[in-house]
Amino acid sequence: MTLFRSRHTNHINPVIEQSLSETFSDHEMAVLSRTGTVVTIEPGQRFATEGSVGEEAVVVLSGTADVIQQGKTIATVGTGAVLGELALLTGDPRNASLVAHDELNLVVMSRREFDSLLAQCPRLAAEIDDLARARSSA
Repeated sequence: MTLFRSRHTNHINPVIEQSLSETFSDHEMAVLSRTGTVVTIEPGQRFATEGSVGEEAVVVLSGTADVIQQGKTIATVGTGAVLGELALLTGDPRNASLVAHDELNLVVMSRREFDSLLAQCPRLAAEIDDLARARSSA
């Protein structure tokens, strides 16, 4: 008998679980654990540039990031924030730059990984759609 390991595991990355358990369901955290890559960004490092093509979206696990438009900080965001989604959903250039305010841990997802997350997590997809609409009308 041959046994096959399912690619659809419910394993949750402990870093993701510790950071997002209050806002994401277990299913959403498991999908995020499978689809994204956890990275650390040093303070002051720019990880998205206004006007550039959006190739990935991120979820903040810890730390804070400054959202900068036309050289001015318009917001500082932290744990649970989804960033970069608007460029992936619309195909438009990024509408803001993102700079780590302090040490930042993120889950980074390519366009394909982001699309997979949305397809597997309808509640999260609806929230991200609402967020994108609000940001695009601001």
